[in-house]
Amino acid sequence: MDSQRIVIPLPNGFKLVAEGSTDPNYPYEIYVGILGDDDVWYQDLAVVRNAYHYEEGVQAPVHDEDKYEVLVYGNKNTTDYTESFKIGHYHGGI
Repeated sequence: MDSQRIVIPLPNGFKLVAEGSTDPNYPYEIYVGILGDDDVWYQDLAVVRNAYHYEEGVQAPVHDEDKYEVLVYGNKNTTDYTESFKIGHYHGGI
């Protein structure tokens, strides 16, 4: 699976990036982060994904219908996310 990537140059020489997952076990995720001037992933900002859980005896994640999750990397000094938000799917019209 090829990744889809959006790149926005920033004034400090870095780039703001949103990139789809290439892992077939996690196809419904997009990663938001910062690329350095050498195009190497520099810092995680967030992961936005279809919410999922694991079930006993099942190796792959089981995706939750009508739920999304946002993981935020709010502390620049750690590689672990600091906050997570579950968001239900809105079924109304616009």
